[in-house]
Amino acid sequence: MRRWDTLNGNQLDLLKRVDAGEDLSGPEHARIRHSANAVRDRGLLTISRRDGVWRAEMTRAGRFYLDHGHHPDDPRFAGESLFPSVAPASGQTDDHENESDDPGVRRSTKPGGSCDTIKTSQRRRAEATILIEQLLESGRFIVKAPSEADLARWRKVVDFAKRHDLVPEGHYIEKIRQWNPNRDLHICLRKGRPANARRVGPDLPPVPVSEMLRTPHPVVADLRGDAGRLVMPKTRRHRCLRVFQALAAEAVRRGYEVKNVPVDQRHHFNYYRYGPHPSGARYSRRDGEIKLVINSFSFEVKIEEASPNSEDPEKQKRLLIDLGPYQSQGRQYRWTDGKTRTVEDGLPAILHELETRAAEANERKLEEERAKAERKVRWEQAMATATRRAAEAHYAKLLDGQVTRWRRAKELRAFRAELARRLEEALPGDEVEGTRRWLAWIDQHIARTDPTETLPGMPAAPELTADDLKPYLGSWSPHGPEANINSWQRRW
Repeated sequence: MRRWDTLNGNQLDLLKRVDAGEDLSGPEHARIRHSANAVRDRGLLTISRRDGVWRAEMTRAGRFYLDHGHHPDDPRFAGESLFPSVAPASGQTDDHENESDDPGVRRSTKPGGSCDTIKTSQRRRAEATILIEQLLESGRFIVKAPSEADLARWRKVVDFAKRHDLVPEGHYIEKIRQWNPNRDLHICLRKGRPANARRVGPDLPPVPVSEMLRTPHPVVADLRGDAGRLVMPKTRRHRCLRVFQALAAEAVRRGYEVKNVPVDQRHHFNYYRYGPHPSGARYSRRDGEIKLVINSFSFEVKIEEASPNSEDPEKQKRLLIDLGPYQSQGRQYRWTDGKTRTVEDGLPAILHELETRAAEANERKLEEERAKAERKVRWEQAMATATRRAAEAHYAKLLDGQVTRWRRAKELRAFRAELARRLEEALPGDEVEGTRRWLAWIDQHIARTDPTETLPGMPAAPELTADDLKPYLGSWSPHGPEANINSWQRRW
């Protein structure tokens, strides 16, 4: 990005807002403030953050841009000047002839490192600003087939964005190398906090870790006796068991339950040969797990080596405690040995996280029970409405049948009257006896089929089936309020 490049629509709108004195420090203007960095790097604005308030002021270069429609440094308009050139007196030199009192258009004449550093910082800020704008727009930036230089460059750009607070609040940037043939680099903007971010949590009481396993919890004792679990050097395995024992002892002290976690069947070996199977464990796992039950909610805690295949002896000793990812974004679920802290130091935070998860799970359960009760009330209302409408449809069908038979009876009476008239006009010798018998049967048939021959009463209430109610229930099921909910929608 060059200083004299034309501003885009968002950047020009921002410059006009600042010129109008509009307050852009509110959270609703967060996206606009990201465009301000690019405008500032062109020397058109100055930005300050004092007392937590974001402020921007117009520079003389910015005023020139609004008045003339281009940057004063644009070489296409070299004849126009922002500052009048005043030659110094004869025999004198002005040490500041290339500097302006406006910080937005400051020039440096010193050769060497300081100028190069400023230019590099400005270029890096411009690249980071453009990257953030693209991530805000699409959420992902892809570098195709990156070289080592490209990887180093984008790592520096991302680091610059992090260090200078260019990343939107509540988000973080994640770099992912793809396993496609070109090993593309994906730079993504995520919500929440990264899993390895340093947390500042509440003051928690420490969890003591004993150096010996004299009377371990039964679950820890079973794990210690299982040769197929925690397959690692003896000292490291002993440390894992001590950590498990500390967790189990503290959990029992707080009134929680500790259970075994059996090895999943898919990790068992299959022996395709005749004769008895070999004795001992039929699996070999580098990890170990226990289950903590807090307020009827179960959570698994896994311990394993953080870098079992590393050639660095120090990294080989590091352990990792994994609680499994959680639906609350930005929450820590892994603890690893570091330079200053160990997984033992993280045990209070681990128990706090599990208790938080249990509290949230209980809240979700209560919410689901409330939602279930509400669904039942709405289902009962829908069933009552559907029953009424289905009964009305049944009565309407009976009524339509009666009207049809009544109209048919009127037609039959008209036909009978015409036939009787013809009978009266019969000549001597005509066969009239059969006609009289036919008229008598027609009279009986009309009496049987005409619903108005006798006063009709209110029909009996229909016995409705599920199929009768379905057309009037919409998305509800006639078989219950939960029958129309998919299994993935049920949390408990």
